[in-house]
Amino acid sequence: MQLIQKAVITTADGALQPAQSVDQFISFTVDQTQLLQQVRTERGIVNSLEINAIDLGDPVLAKAVEATAPTNVGKPSFPKVTLKPVEAIAAFDLSFSWLRKNVRRESANEDINREYARRIGKDMMLVGMQGDTTNVGTTATDKALRFSKVLLYS
Repeated sequence: MQLIQKAVITTADGALQPAQSVDQFISFTVDQTQLLQQVRTERGIVNSLEINAIDLGDPVLAKAVEATAPTNVGKPSFPKVTLKPVEAIAAFDLSFSWLRKNVRRESANEDINREYARRIGKDMMLVGMQGDTTNVGTTATDKALRFSKVLLYS
């Protein structure tokens, strides 16, 4: 039990990751997710960041009809969107036995971080596509979906 308590890293005792490690983790997360590679990623937001957006609102795609003017012409709006960072957590539980017996030894931490980066990238895309702040479910997926429009602007 004492070993476990020594291994726990929390922000309460000041054990924060250095900015370079956080940036590398975010870069790896983006690199591992094809859709994240295609979207704007903002880093280092301290309190908030206001950005200009373009919003077309309703769908604009319709079947074309020869010599007929379209009836659903979109009119863009240009809202200002404020991004505010929100703390999130991704926890995992590995046994000391696994760490001790792992073939990769010192590289085990790198392997774990790589897998978590992949999972977090998938989670961000799930939230971006299906997120719902009104979701009241209790599954891990439901809890992740409640981050909608907190992590990503849609």
